[in-house]
Amino acid sequence: MLKYGGYCGVDCDSCEARLATAENNLKKLEELAAKAAEQFGVEFTAEQAKCVGCYGEPPEPLCGYCFQCKVRACARERSFKTCAECPDYACETLSQLLEMAPKAKENLAALRQR
Repeated sequence: MLKYGGYCGVDCDSCEARLATAENNLKKLEELAAKAAEQFGVEFTAEQAKCVGCYGEPPEPLCGYCFQCKVRACARERSFKTCAECPDYACETLSQLLEMAPKAKENLAALRQR
C-alpha cells in the first residue's frame, strides 16, 4: 500500500531521487543526474536531481518536471491529498499519466476503496 506518494499515486517511497535527497546522498544524486543527462540528452546536475516529493513547497527541491505537472497543479488547486479523492477521477490528464504508470493506478484504486 502507498505510504508516501504523489497526488497521482506514484510511490515516492521507491523514488531514488527522493531517497537520495532525504539521505543527502550527493554521490547518488550525481549518478542520477548523469543517467538523466544521458537518457534525455540534456545537461542535468545533482542539484536538479534533488526532490522532496510531490508535496514539497518552494524553496524545497522538486525534480524539474514536478513544478510543471498538471496533475499536481490540479490536485493542489482543489485541495486533494491524492487524485483518489477527486469526484472527476480519472480525468483525461490523470488517465494519460496512469497509462504510463500502472502501479500508480493500482495505488489510487486501493485508496479509493478505503
